[in-house]
This record gives sequence, C-alpha cells and structure tokens, in this order.
Amino acid sequence: MNHHERDLESRAVRRGDAVDHLERLVGDDPEVALLLAQERLRVRVTDGMQQARQLGGLTQVELAERMGISQGRVSRLESVHYDRRLDSLVAHLHAVGAELLMAFKVGDQLIQVAHPAGTQVVPSSDGLGSRADAVTVDAS
Repeated sequence: MNHHERDLESRAVRRGDAVDHLERLVGDDPEVALLLAQERLRVRVTDGMQQARQLGGLTQVELAERMGISQGRVSRLESVHYDRRLDSLVAHLHAVGAELLMAFKVGDQLIQVAHPAGTQVVPSSDGLGSRADAVTVDAS
C-alpha cells in the first residue's frame, strides 16, 4: 500500500469515526439529525465532484479552463466548506463528462428528478441501510 492509499484509508476511518461519534451525540434531536444529514450530503457531493474530475483525468486548472472560471473557483466548488448551488454542481459535472443522477425517497417510493436517458435510479441495500443504484434500462 503506497502513501496516498494509506492517507485515503486513514481519512476514511477518521470520517467514519467522526460520523459515528456525531450520531451518538445526536440522539433523537430532529434538528441536529437534519444538520448531520446535510453535512453528510455536503461531504459526499464534494468527494464525488473531486472523484469525477480525477476520473476525467483533469486537474483543477484544466477544469477551470473548460468551465471558463478561475482555478480558485474550482477549488471552492470542490471544497466541503462551500455551499454550492445545484447549477454550479451540474456545470462542474458536465465539464468533466459526468451526469447527475438524483432521486428523492418518500417512504418506499423513489421520485427520479435527474437522470441521463436510459438510466433509472432503483432502491437497493448495502446491508447498512437504504441506498439507490443506477441501472441502464432498455429505451425501446
């Protein structure tokens, strides 16, 4: 395991430990639970944006050139501390060749609100709780 892989692994452990600790502190307080859910989403979106850029083989400078913005703006978009707008997220993903899949879950129902043609968001489980996966569907 190289240095970068160890760093990523240790960061994942620290994040997991921090989330576990926060969940123990939250208890049944719905306002704190909402804040925790928002922060979890912010971290996941941020990580996803960085991964999408890297999978596209782009540096922040190259992405900035594609988007017509500064590298500093890309850095802010990819920061967990930045409360980005949905249109900025979509522009970032488009520039790296990624598409947004999004669904809302109400009870057992998934409402698809963003998805590329021929893709469907479906409920699944990872053993830890509910999640959604993207599947390709026959358009015919």
